[in-house]
Amino acid sequence: MHARRQGFAAFTEIEASLYQVWPWGEVACIKDLVPRLAGRWQEALVEATIWKVMADSAARGRLLVDLSSVPLSRELPQALLSPESTPIVPDPLPDTLPPAHRLRNEFSHIIW
Repeated sequence: MHARRQGFAAFTEIEASLYQVWPWGEVACIKDLVPRLAGRWQEALVEATIWKVMADSAARGRLLVDLSSVPLSRELPQALLSPESTPIVPDPLPDTLPPAHRLRNEFSHIIW
């Protein structure tokens, strides 16, 4: 995800257009958003912009998405919240973590 946060030449222009085709509060998934802008820019640049905007919005508490039971994907519905909206604050992290072997078993579906 960090690599997607890096800027690139067309980012600002694509970002401005993204906000025109994906208004605040509209629930959409990436695979549905890319075609809305892909005619003007390469699909890879459009998708990179969407991921970057989502990451920046999530960092500010302004990405409405439920990751409690499903992983983040191109098909996951989500919405950008207005910059004036109250940020969504995640649940606090636990004070302690279980032993590493329990974590590996619990998250075995994730590549270590």
